[in-house]
Amino acid sequence: MPVGATHGYDLFSNFRDRKAERAGVGAKGLVVAFAFCVFRFSCFVIHYFFMVRHVVMWRLKEFALGNSRAVNAALLRDRLVGLRGLVTGMVALEAGVDYSGTASSFDVVLYSEFTDRVALESYQVHPEHEAVKAFVVEVSAERAVVDYEE
Repeated sequence: MPVGATHGYDLFSNFRDRKAERAGVGAKGLVVAFAFCVFRFSCFVIHYFFMVRHVVMWRLKEFALGNSRAVNAALLRDRLVGLRGLVTGMVALEAGVDYSGTASSFDVVLYSEFTDRVALESYQVHPEHEAVKAFVVEVSAERAVVDYEE
């Protein structure tokens, strides 16, 4: 038989079958494993690229609740960070205090990611989030918010 001739199958199927035998799985097992990897990657892509982002910034009062702006900023940041993992579907939550102190800057920022709008809505009405909102009402002078999907 000439070199490269096959017996009714391609050269790569024999290689693939031998590789599967060495790994201890059949060819069907390799197909299932490959399909699972494709599924997991597609889930990653969907969650990474199609999330709801919730961004809030606050300017705080110079003095409130007997504290200075800087103290209330630190307290607010700590309370916001305490909300991490509060609801199913919350993927990330970060909070920070501005260090620049410019006239156009806000004092505190919250950045959070959710798997979908339902997760964001459940976060909004959660009792622990409501408690932080009550503190924010007392110490903030201005608020800006953006919710977007990407």
